[in-house]
Amino acid sequence: MEVSGVTKPAHVRYGAIEVRDLKPGDLDALSEFIIQIYAEYPTAMWFESRPTSRDIRMLFKYKLMGMADGKVVDIVAVSDGAILGECEIAEITNDTGYLGVIVKKEAQREGIATMLMECAYGQARHIGLKRIIAEVVAENDGARRLFSKNNYALAAGEERLVSIGGKEHELLVFEKRL
Repeated sequence: MEVSGVTKPAHVRYGAIEVRDLKPGDLDALSEFIIQIYAEYPTAMWFESRPTSRDIRMLFKYKLMGMADGKVVDIVAVSDGAILGECEIAEITNDTGYLGVIVKKEAQREGIATMLMECAYGQARHIGLKRIIAEVVAENDGARRLFSKNNYALAAGEERLVSIGGKEHELLVFEKRL
């Protein structure tokens, strides 16, 4: 799979859902997605407070630059022009990537997160990643089930406390070999 000369673009259709690379024309749809996700799951987003348009534009610019450099894989699930889910894998060492995946509440339990992750793994392998890690807030049972179902193992001894929105949460680290 190619992203700016590095990998072949992802593009798969599952009925009305298109799973593909994030692209420059997605800024408005990504903005709507992030605002809705933040409202639904404030602990899932690492913004200190409700994200502003400037925050979202900066995040979007970072994503596109990382994709162009072959250091970030960013896949979206789109239906009728709206982003339903997003999966990003960012290289953190030569062979390890950090995965984040999130799907709108109304689109969950449809297999979208798994589709996004599977598509992202192919690109991650192509850029040389061999291991993926993901962090999950311990009380997020849905995310814990998702990672277990997708053959992630809990990284023993990696748990830690983080403050999100002024509240302490236990953070679990999951890992997967590609």
